[in-house]
Amino acid sequence: MEDSLLGSLISIDLDRKVDPKQTCTPATSDISDEFDPSFIELADFVASWEHAIQQCRGKLSQKDYEQAVQFSTPEKLLEDLKARERTKTSRTPWLSSLYIEMAPTVRMLEKTSTIFLLAMQPKSIETSMIYVLFYVIIELSLQDGQRWAKMQGMLERATKSLRLCRHTAVWVDIDEELRNVLLKMFKALILFWANSAKFMRTNPLMQLSSIEKQFETTISEMDGAVQILEHYASMRKLAPSDRSLDHDKDMAAFRGPLRSQVSFPCHDLPHHDVNEFCGRVKELNLIDEALRPSPEGMIRQQSYGVYGMGGVGKSRLALAYATRFRTHFDAIFLIESENPLAISRSFTKISRKLRLRDQNQSGNAEEDHELVQQWLLESGMRWLLIWDNVENFEQIRAYWPSSTGSLLLTTRYKTVAIMKGESLALKPFDESEAWALFTKLMKWNELAMVEEVEIEAAKLLLSKLQGLALGIRQMAALIKVKGKGVANFLNRYKKGRLRDDGSSKLDDYNFSLDTIWQTAFDTLNQKGTQKKGYGFQLLGIITYFSPDCIPNTIFDGTRLGEVPALLTFCKDEDDLEDALEELTELALIDAASDHQAHSIHRLVQTAFGTHLSLQDRQAFFDSAVLLIHKAFPRQVEGRPLHLQWKVCEAYIQHAKHLADQYREFKDMPRPLEAPPDLAELLKSCAWYLHETGEKTDALELVSIAMSTCSDRDSILYAHLANTAGSIYFELNDLKKARPHFEAVLDIRKRRDTQEEYCCTLSNMANLLSAEGCVDEALSAFAEAEGIRSKLGDDGIIGLALTYLGIGRAMNLKGDQISAGAKAEVAKNIILPRFGVHGHFMQDVHYLYGNIERSKGNLAAARSHYKQSLNVIDEQKMPTSIFKAACLYKLACIDISASDLQSAKDLLESALVIAEQHKQDSPGEIARILYKQAGLLQAMGFDEDDPDVAQKQVVAIQTRAMIESEKLPPEPMGTQLDEEARYNRLVCAFLR
Repeated sequence: MEDSLLGSLISIDLDRKVDPKQTCTPATSDISDEFDPSFIELADFVASWEHAIQQCRGKLSQKDYEQAVQFSTPEKLLEDLKARERTKTSRTPWLSSLYIEMAPTVRMLEKTSTIFLLAMQPKSIETSMIYVLFYVIIELSLQDGQRWAKMQGMLERATKSLRLCRHTAVWVDIDEELRNVLLKMFKALILFWANSAKFMRTNPLMQLSSIEKQFETTISEMDGAVQILEHYASMRKLAPSDRSLDHDKDMAAFRGPLRSQVSFPCHDLPHHDVNEFCGRVKELNLIDEALRPSPEGMIRQQSYGVYGMGGVGKSRLALAYATRFRTHFDAIFLIESENPLAISRSFTKISRKLRLRDQNQSGNAEEDHELVQQWLLESGMRWLLIWDNVENFEQIRAYWPSSTGSLLLTTRYKTVAIMKGESLALKPFDESEAWALFTKLMKWNELAMVEEVEIEAAKLLLSKLQGLALGIRQMAALIKVKGKGVANFLNRYKKGRLRDDGSSKLDDYNFSLDTIWQTAFDTLNQKGTQKKGYGFQLLGIITYFSPDCIPNTIFDGTRLGEVPALLTFCKDEDDLEDALEELTELALIDAASDHQAHSIHRLVQTAFGTHLSLQDRQAFFDSAVLLIHKAFPRQVEGRPLHLQWKVCEAYIQHAKHLADQYREFKDMPRPLEAPPDLAELLKSCAWYLHETGEKTDALELVSIAMSTCSDRDSILYAHLANTAGSIYFELNDLKKARPHFEAVLDIRKRRDTQEEYCCTLSNMANLLSAEGCVDEALSAFAEAEGIRSKLGDDGIIGLALTYLGIGRAMNLKGDQISAGAKAEVAKNIILPRFGVHGHFMQDVHYLYGNIERSKGNLAAARSHYKQSLNVIDEQKMPTSIFKAACLYKLACIDISASDLQSAKDLLESALVIAEQHKQDSPGEIARILYKQAGLLQAMGFDEDDPDVAQKQVVAIQTRAMIESEKLPPEPMGTQLDEEARYNRLVCAFLR
């Protein structure tokens, strides 16, 4: 978890005093490891640094300090090194190259301390002590050749550590992480230097072997800090970056003002029966104290975490707060936070609820997320976001808004709840609260009217449940369904037995709750004798769905054809309604307010899965897969799914849950086997996620589906491999894309339809073009064109994409006339079908722009790049990587036209967008930084300027990584200029 990881970075020792009786031997450590810096304010970081400076000042003699303070800047230090070098004699040969050897260390101290200064802003810190101490140890160690040789080696190792820190720091935002590392490194370094100076001054004749142990400790601390920084940097490269207010403002500027088309208040929450909520008055008030907007409106971000064991009532408490205090907020939304896919779907739902995007307009999840973030920033509304069931804070970090508002988080884990502010440990009900809830559920409004035997039985049962809200609700529901009173239920309860096959996941719960579940499941079976057992069957299937928002449309029997026995209830709407009502009455599921969707508690799913035999588990899993497979749109013949994204959105979370269930259980002693429909379902799901930009989830589904394919020569396997190859190609990982496309071509050429073979042939042609093998690419494109031109309307869009590919290849070959002709043919196909601002038109204009730029027609190129931007903006895709590429191209044109300030602004805008795609498009960041560094130098900045140097370092490092890991060698005889080499780092469609 993040808090413990950050705690290992550094601890802030604010209270330790300098011991005046300390011996001359340097202490093993002046840095304590007892504090968690993730909760330390910036002022405390500054105080810690100032305390370290005071410690160092106390270790220097007055003479040393007064002499050294004259050299408290890097410039003065360098002048001193040159002066010392000129004093070399035959007795001091080690001074002959002093400046050459030590100048890099001084420069690295300067550059790294500059980052340190920036990290501490807006606070101001003093770094002159770094140079003072450096001067003192140089002064004292140069008095002896052997001593100097030892110190020189130590300084070189410290410089190496600082250099790694500086090169890595560019990937990490200025926050606690960077402050922690820099503070640890500089504290360790200056305290070592101060201890060493004191040792050398006190023991002028002793060699430095006595302080080697302390030095190794110091270097270990510095290197350890760099490793942690490298870990965070890799996370920044592989995961979406944390949000910042500046970022959100930048993105808002790109989009222009948003106008929601709904009236307020706008509350979109799962159905919550206020009549079934009881007590928790203290907890509700604590939450309200933390989250209630001020009378002036939202002036800061307020967050609160609620944690506790499953079934204790965290989600119901959050919904009760939102319901009871709804008048405090203009907008309230719930974000299902169990996994990243659920989070992204929640933001899409919010975007639609606020009508930030046209209801009939397709868009990917990332764009919906950014639209919602902009609304949160700009709306001026008092809003509340409920993050429900957070498993890992890292999963929600990139989605957490920076704007002012209220955020309520529920989780099972304390370490998650405390990450962003105050928190509450939600305990089970005490005896009086449990009694109040039970009597409310039983509608015992007047206890005088209830028989004493019933009251005594109820109190005994409640004592067994230990205050667990979920158990109380389900016990009350069972008693009401049985209709024979509490005392009768108690007798049945005493006879209850729990199936125990060693696979139960319910070890944390009292036996009595297991017994209640067992009784409820038995009740379903008993009622099934009269009601065909549909409730039992329905619960078995729901057990394998995602627990939140299960739409009734999943159970549409008209899609099934021949209906399996377990799905008989799907054929008749009345049977389905009876089964849903049965589960609702038993409190095993909850209905949405319109009864068109239902949800189920995760613990109920686990309990019922444990209750089932292996044979029943498999049968219900197979039925669940079949239902989702029939409901989810199918991707066939390589055709896009974008016209059916809304339907896909309703079912994708359930398909992902099925895949996760299969993966979790396939290697267990009682495994689930994959029905044939699973791979077919995941095939379409993976393509949909690929289209919507969720490539990580798409590759995960492809991997699971491939693991179920025993026939690696099948059409199904070829389809999955083609999806994987397409994703790797768009990630510009050409080394991984090629083997997938090669395998698919071989299979499809022998076994598949012409259309799908042609699809992969075009994919391979694009790959060849990206690799620089243009003639081979054109040959493959020509074959694909010949096939697709004969497919009629079914293959017409694919034919247009082939023409775009040919146009790109022709432009690379230098034949701009032929390239333009193919672009024109593609446009004539796409324009009448999708419109001026429709799908693929941004690709058409981008290609036109590249062709005109190659011809030297900069004005025409600029016009087309701007038209591509217009299409992107009309489609409401303001953070599309395509937009970053267009801005980059426009900046290149401005540089050619010597409009450097405009180019600088465009590159800055492009970088803001590209940094949102660190996981998918690090190459776009690299080429922007490369261009920025060159531009700044053209504008008069020195190459040693920290901003220029930093951009150059990141660009070079990223290029080296991509070229070594993802790209094949450049074709023989090819000599690319620097700009072309950086263009190779991005997907071929964006070059």
